[in-house]
Amino acid sequence: MKKWFCLFVLPFLLLACNEEKTGPVDVHYDRDMCERCRMIISEPKFVAQVRGGPNKQVWKFDDIGDAVTWLNDKPWAGDKETEIWVMDYTSGTQWVDARSAYFVPGYLSPMAYGFAAFKAERPMSVDFKTMLEKVLKKKITINCDPLDPQHSKLINNNKRRA
Repeated sequence: MKKWFCLFVLPFLLLACNEEKTGPVDVHYDRDMCERCRMIISEPKFVAQVRGGPNKQVWKFDDIGDAVTWLNDKPWAGDKETEIWVMDYTSGTQWVDARSAYFVPGYLSPMAYGFAAFKAERPMSVDFKTMLEKVLKKKITINCDPLDPQHSKLINNNKRRA
């Protein structure tokens, strides 16, 4: 019996547990939460993912701005193995490597960074590096960073007013 188990069942169990270590994963809209701001991810055209770190883990974000701001604080942010994926705004279903995507400012994105990602170049589009510089200059908003000490002050002040 052990022999049959090892020959037929065990290989299937090993294959089922083998997760891909590259590329984006499925997003469960209206269920998955943004890793940075903890809001529910609901707008497919703005979703982003980061895959990296020692275990090639995947993190999901509701806005490319949240993704790169979060990643900027990680010790492995500059690792060439770190992947950043964005959804093509035109299709809303096609993943694009963020480093080769084109970003157009002026869109109403979930966390108000204002960038939409495109697979092909568009008028007024900027490259990844330019988008990254503009996002990181925006500074963290206290409404988005629950770990920021100012965030708890804002919540406490709002409770006092009620």
